[in-house]
Amino acid sequence: MCFSAEVSFGAAAAIGVVGVLAIKKVEVPKQILFASIPLLFALHQLTEGFVWLALANQDFEKLKDASVAVYLAIAQALWPFFVPLSILLLEKQQIRKWILACLLITGIIGSLFLAYSILSDNIIAEIRGHHIYYEHAYLLDFPALVIIFYFIPVTSALFVSSIKSIRALGFIIFLSAIISYLFFEKYFTSTWCFFGAFISIYILFIYATTHKAIKNNCINK
Repeated sequence: MCFSAEVSFGAAAAIGVVGVLAIKKVEVPKQILFASIPLLFALHQLTEGFVWLALANQDFEKLKDASVAVYLAIAQALWPFFVPLSILLLEKQQIRKWILACLLITGIIGSLFLAYSILSDNIIAEIRGHHIYYEHAYLLDFPALVIIFYFIPVTSALFVSSIKSIRALGFIIFLSAIISYLFFEKYFTSTWCFFGAFISIYILFIYATTHKAIKNNCINK
């Protein structure tokens, strides 16, 4: 996330509260994964808070490698399979389920590739102004693969959903990715995750306003 460790920790706390409220809205076990997204973003921001501390303060330098690895694992290796799976569990229409299953398979491939790259690559993380810059060679070397096996599963799964408010979430996420790339290209990972973290608050709104539709989708299969 941008700005500072304090902002990251504060965001983690605020989004964590929203995450707990979203979990409390769950009525059917299949809803848990989607409802847990804000909590995962809270953990994500908490982790980047420790990245900030490790980069800015020598007393926390030992936390750097582990914090960066966990942060990137959530940012890059988790979402490609987690998002399609969470939407698939909420879906009842067969054609949409089939498309989501294909996106899930694509996302799993992307997650495995990115997990391997995080473990094997020499990743650079450094503070530049009010941002954290992450240099991940695999992402620079294989941009087309990142689009196919990361960006498409993460964003398209939301558009495929039969639930209107989830499709709206997909549009917001897609728009935030475009803005992050156009204005913060060098800091895309940190900036898009910043947007994603706060956009995930919308999930509580989804459960508060369309919980019956979500529940019916999960039951009537």
